[in-house]
Amino acid sequence: MTVLNQDSILGGFIARQSKGKRPIPLKSTAYSVEVLGGIALVSVTRVFRNDESSPIEATMTFPVPFDAVVTDLVTKVAGRTLVGKAASKAQARETYENAIDRGKGAVLHEELLRGLHMVSVANVAPGAEIEVATTFAMPFSHADGNWRLRIPVTVGQIYGQLPLPDSDAVLTGGPVEMAEFTVSASSGTVLVSGQSVGASGKTSVPLNRPIEIEIVGAAFGTLHGRAADGRAVKLTVGTASAGEGDLTADIMADTSGSMLEPISADLEAGLTKWDVTRASLISAGKRLLTSRDRVRLWTFSTQCREIGNVPGDRFEALVRECPFDNYGTELPGAVAKVTAHGRGKNVLLITDGKSGKRIDVQAAVATGARFTVVLIGEDALESNVGYLAAMTGGQMFIVHGGDADVAIMAAVASMRSVASPAVPFEGAPKSVDRVIGGTRIAAEWIEDADDAPGRDAAAARIAAYAAGIALAGMAEKDAASLAEAEGIVSHLTSIVLVDEAGESVEGIPSTRKIPLADPATSMLRSSGFMAKSMLASGAPAMASRSANAPSSSLRRSFAAPLVASSVASFSAMSTSFMDEEPPMRGNGIDEALERLGRRVGGPGIDMVPDRVRHPMNGFRNPGDGLRDYVDARTLAPLIEWDRDAGALSTGDLSGQAPHVQAVLARIASIDAVRDLATSLGKSALLVAIALTAKAGQSRAAGRIARSVLAGADADRLRAAENAIGL
Repeated sequence: MTVLNQDSILGGFIARQSKGKRPIPLKSTAYSVEVLGGIALVSVTRVFRNDESSPIEATMTFPVPFDAVVTDLVTKVAGRTLVGKAASKAQARETYENAIDRGKGAVLHEELLRGLHMVSVANVAPGAEIEVATTFAMPFSHADGNWRLRIPVTVGQIYGQLPLPDSDAVLTGGPVEMAEFTVSASSGTVLVSGQSVGASGKTSVPLNRPIEIEIVGAAFGTLHGRAADGRAVKLTVGTASAGEGDLTADIMADTSGSMLEPISADLEAGLTKWDVTRASLISAGKRLLTSRDRVRLWTFSTQCREIGNVPGDRFEALVRECPFDNYGTELPGAVAKVTAHGRGKNVLLITDGKSGKRIDVQAAVATGARFTVVLIGEDALESNVGYLAAMTGGQMFIVHGGDADVAIMAAVASMRSVASPAVPFEGAPKSVDRVIGGTRIAAEWIEDADDAPGRDAAAARIAAYAAGIALAGMAEKDAASLAEAEGIVSHLTSIVLVDEAGESVEGIPSTRKIPLADPATSMLRSSGFMAKSMLASGAPAMASRSANAPSSSLRRSFAAPLVASSVASFSAMSTSFMDEEPPMRGNGIDEALERLGRRVGGPGIDMVPDRVRHPMNGFRNPGDGLRDYVDARTLAPLIEWDRDAGALSTGDLSGQAPHVQAVLARIASIDAVRDLATSLGKSALLVAIALTAKAGQSRAAGRIARSVLAGADADRLRAAENAIGL
């Protein structure tokens, strides 16, 4: 373990020294929050600048609150203001890619997963600066008499791969920046991350931990908006009432290794997520559960197991004896096991949500289960579990700092109430009534309401938010039409704009993916905080179980960030990828090493001009025939498409690894490839790059293929593709 720590420290130093080879194009971030009757309108303004000598595409994948509705996109460039327009996801992407092909500036905002979005800014000319502002509307949650709102800004280490291509995946490890933050509210006292902002409402916030807003003594009521079809929209926000009936519930507690991470970056707290979860469950059992209630406790990590099934007045004792597993996070399997145990369940899921594997939400819905979720930890991930709660008619409560007891008690109280799932309906929405995070939201669309406001910015955003919560009950075709009309980013629609009046740029832009900062809690984890917390934890079996756990699982929970750091450092020293982008996006030791092997070609792929190793069939000699070992599908993942797309589109391979250059040269020597190149009037090497790009999983690769192979004869193209294994 000592050697690993030393390697990590050295690797981190080398990685830091290697950063800055290409400037990060995000120059500033600012938040402006307007609180209107229980709904927050959050505007995020980001300024992008290209400090390189050739055009770039700046991309950024970032979290958005699960219950938020993104309502508009505005860009300022060269003194001009451009407003985005919603379109179907496919159409918006096509518009964006077409603009890139024509050299025009463009901006695209898409939802990759619910709670995870991506902004792409294309064809930023050298020296140019672009301001991109997006706005989302979201409700405050209500618990313990106060109104709270959490804006996530980071994504913690995810266990398992999110279902995203590399070009869309979250990138972390960026510098910790400060953002300007302004908030205004018509009533109550506003606290930002626990501190009063005073009369000005202005402060600054670090972008390595969630932005938490609390309003004490707020008076919320009815808001008025104007829909795109001209109807008035009335939106009423208030507290949800708790039920009084007896409770029969299954409680699922996450006991994976990530739950040993600190609950907060506040060092004085000294508590892990599991410490706080365990204490909060005991508190909720004492204060809210009775002998008439029946509670079954489950824990899950790599496996899901039942701990016990007891009356509510015996739940405290059950929690006190609950063991801690400290293994991986198999959240989908745990959800499937608990729902399969009996239909119509009322389930409370307590987790940090850091599993990249998709939960089979439709299967859970089919069992009639209702999932209420408590999301815990500053680096928690809302995507999977938020969708589970929304689709099964439950709610999601998010822990703010160490106040898990408030969130868990609010969640238990909400489970006694009647569920409020999305109710299917046909045509345009007329009324929607939902409960979200302890807040009841009722929307009503009214014909011929003369006293409704005009469709100004605030009125349009209120209407867009109402439409956003209505989408879940609509047929896909109707939902897509409504989202497009109201200008919403959703699972069906994106917002895109093209700067047609701006000057065109030459060449294909190289992609610069902007990294999020690592969560503040990750610094504590890597400094040994996790180990100290584990030994100090009150869970009776935690320390002994961890000490006796298989070395691989123990190493995975504590050392994965250190191994990831070492791998990133190794990549920084390699001439193959001297960029700010780390070589792997996998999580855990095995995935990190496997990813590293793919990027550098693996131990056996040391390609030289006269002998090349085929990854599947061992060494092949040139006499065996080029097709035996020249395989574009195998080669494509080894090419740095995004890093220098402009150079690749001209046939310049100087930024690529030697073994990549060698194989591309061999592809260029194939007769069918040379024939295609001659017909296009381009070099065989450039055509070899473009053909290989067709097998790439990068958007930059697709742009290179389109640009170089445009107008190719279909028969010649097919022959060349066959010759290289496409």
